[in-house]
Amino acid sequence: MVAGQLPSYLLGLPTTAAAVNGTISGTVTDASGAVIPGFQVRAENRSTFQFLFTLTNAAGQYQFTLPDGPYIIAFPPVGGSAFQVYDDQPSYATATVITVSGDAHPGIDATLRTGTKVSGTVRNFDQTPAAGIDVTAHLYYYSGTNAACCWYVAGATTAADGTYSFYVDSRTTVKVQFAKGTPREQWYNGFDNPGNNYNTGFAGATEVWIDGARTNIDAQLRSLGDFALHFNGDPSYLTGSKAIVNSAAIHSALAYDFTIDTWVKWDGSGTYVGIVSLPRGSDGEVGTGITL
Repeated sequence: MVAGQLPSYLLGLPTTAAAVNGTISGTVTDASGAVIPGFQVRAENRSTFQFLFTLTNAAGQYQFTLPDGPYIIAFPPVGGSAFQVYDDQPSYATATVITVSGDAHPGIDATLRTGTKVSGTVRNFDQTPAAGIDVTAHLYYYSGTNAACCWYVAGATTAADGTYSFYVDSRTTVKVQFAKGTPREQWYNGFDNPGNNYNTGFAGATEVWIDGARTNIDAQLRSLGDFALHFNGDPSYLTGSKAIVNSAAIHSALAYDFTIDTWVKWDGSGTYVGIVSLPRGSDGEVGTGITL
């Protein structure tokens, strides 16, 4: 190295440890067999977890020139197609790994599958739309086998009205996660996971069978201290933060575990007969009463 010159690894130039030694190439077509130009193909090195991207040419062909290593080639969804990895697999869980070792790997092709639409609406605890929420589908069942947590198969972000949609491989069954990695994280159907433990959320979620378009895969996200108060003789609900309830006793009761499922039953006098944690529409009640 010339005095004063930066080493090659700081300049971003190839070094012996990162030598470019092989290729992976193929053709991408749609479900009708037509080639897809300008399609983004992704390669992931399974040793370093680095991603590389390239685009297909006018003939639908792509090629990666890569350092030696194990790779998964992914074909992200476009239009109404489902996520796919080589060789015609719905997720990384069952992908074919291609090992580059100074050689060429042609014929790593993909024919995109038309996906099955999954859609729903995400709301806040007060029923207002929850915009900008990440919604992710993870593989649960495929080809006669239950999958371990957690292999991505689809994802979207909710619109201003709280709605979302994505397309999933019809051969799969999935579990759907909302607001991942946040205190409001929830898995379908109504399983709160504020600790963000993927295994806990995945285990508690209800599976979604992709046996046709699935609508109403919804979520109502919750926050600590949110509530719904229901009064005898009044079919409406009062929703909001516990801070707006003018009762120290109610504040205390709502301070820890109660969320949107909290009901307060009023007997018409100055006493709340019970505070209960039950889904809306339930008839049960507990408690000895809280005097205001």
